[in-house]
Amino acid sequence: MVAAVLAIGITLHLSPRIEPMGDSFLFAAVVISAWYGGLGPGLLATALTTLAANAILTPPIGLVALDAQDILRLASFAAVAAFTSVLSSMLITSREAFRTLLEAAPLAVVALDRRGIVTIWNAEAERLFGWSAAEVVGARTPLLLPDQQEEFRRLLQRAHAGQSATAAEMRLSRRDGTLFPASISVAPVRGPRRDVIRVICLIEDVTLRKQAQEAIEALNAEMREADAAKNRFLAILAHELRNLLSPVLTALQAVRLHAPDDPRIQRSLDVATRSINTQSRLVTDLLDLSRIAQGRMEFEREPVELDDLVTTVAEGQREPMERAGLTLEVQTTPGLRTLGDAGRLQQALLNLLSNATKFTPPGGEVRVTLQREGAEAHIVVADTGIGMDEATMRHAFDLFRQGEAAASTGMGLGIGLALVRSITEHHGGRVWAESEGPGQGSRFTLALPLLAAATTSA
Repeated sequence: MVAAVLAIGITLHLSPRIEPMGDSFLFAAVVISAWYGGLGPGLLATALTTLAANAILTPPIGLVALDAQDILRLASFAAVAAFTSVLSSMLITSREAFRTLLEAAPLAVVALDRRGIVTIWNAEAERLFGWSAAEVVGARTPLLLPDQQEEFRRLLQRAHAGQSATAAEMRLSRRDGTLFPASISVAPVRGPRRDVIRVICLIEDVTLRKQAQEAIEALNAEMREADAAKNRFLAILAHELRNLLSPVLTALQAVRLHAPDDPRIQRSLDVATRSINTQSRLVTDLLDLSRIAQGRMEFEREPVELDDLVTTVAEGQREPMERAGLTLEVQTTPGLRTLGDAGRLQQALLNLLSNATKFTPPGGEVRVTLQREGAEAHIVVADTGIGMDEATMRHAFDLFRQGEAAASTGMGLGIGLALVRSITEHHGGRVWAESEGPGQGSRFTLALPLLAAATTSA
């Protein structure tokens, strides 16, 4: 408003000599009013200067007399003045929004012109480096160590060439001389002629991120060492247990030979022998898991007839299942072959069958099927046992993990299924568990890739 009144006064005083320039004074008043006051004062200045233009610049000067030509001239002046006011108001609004965004930015924002002079230095840059904007804008600030000046210069060159770029990590210096790691991203700012007029630098202090990364790496190293120590311990434990079990089994066999006619002793020996064999298999699984974890397990690669393998392993478990009061049903598809280690695959299937035997109550049923599914052979072991909930299924193949029902019975250590997964994955296969819930039985599927001949012959 002050600008409008001042412009009108100057124009009135000098109107005889500046009549051709009077519009310019009045336009300047509108622009200044809108720039510093906003849209409202700008429009008010437009109205006042329009009236002033009619009274001062339209002959006869000093009279508000309008003819068609005057109306057209004043309407044009008012339209242009109003547009100028709106445009100026929009420009100042955008400028304030940019300034607010700049000051609220969580990163340090620094702008450099083509000479490397600082033109923008936001609040986060002040906090991060310790220099105020008043100290830095218009000058060069030594933020970089001498050995990294060249890398930063290359970033600026890419930005001046119109490309955005990011430095993985650089060391920067604060005002007090302390150093900190930072990530720097640069982006070009283009002028009206599309040439790069300045470079925006976004600077992030990555000290906390780097410390967290170093802590994670140290923790991972500790965990790897602990895992390696665990595997060494398991290997030693399994080896020692095996050495202890062997003479016990030998002694039982000797007693059997010396008392062949006493049925009570023979029954006791059968129970003891089965227990020793179970413990021996458990120790073997533990030793094999340790070998796999350490990468020392060897797997043969030869064609394996899955029909024969499944039948042999299942029939070998029929007697133990019948003693446990279970019914075993076996159904296979002939001609399915995979490439792998027959002994290890037998071990995996035996563990699945042993698992079904342990967790299926007397009177239950275990079904073993071998079928082809696309390019895979699926060996399925289904039982009518205690079943599993969702949490147990998710961790069924984790080492030393058991469901609540299994843990409460004290049966198993959570080794067998972990070994099944390791053996299966070493054969390029996969294994998973399914159950409708506790008390609804379980279904374990071991999927193996078929040999090409078996796949194409079906």
